[in-house]
Amino acid sequence: MVERTFATRVPEDAYEVHLSPQNQLYWSVRSGDRVLTYSKEPGTSFWRRAAVRLLSFLPIDSFL
Repeated sequence: MVERTFATRVPEDAYEVHLSPQNQLYWSVRSGDRVLTYSKEPGTSFWRRAAVRLLSFLPIDSFL
């Protein structure tokens, strides 16, 4: 029962991340019979993406 629910619900409720032929990430999600695609991470604002970009320059690899 859990397996069946997982197999049917997750594809409708989760984004899939893909890599385009141009090496760009894009997201897709099923909405009924349609597949919607996004070139920017869904659910994020410009400011959140900018903050993540700035934080990515910090040398934190030694802390991992």
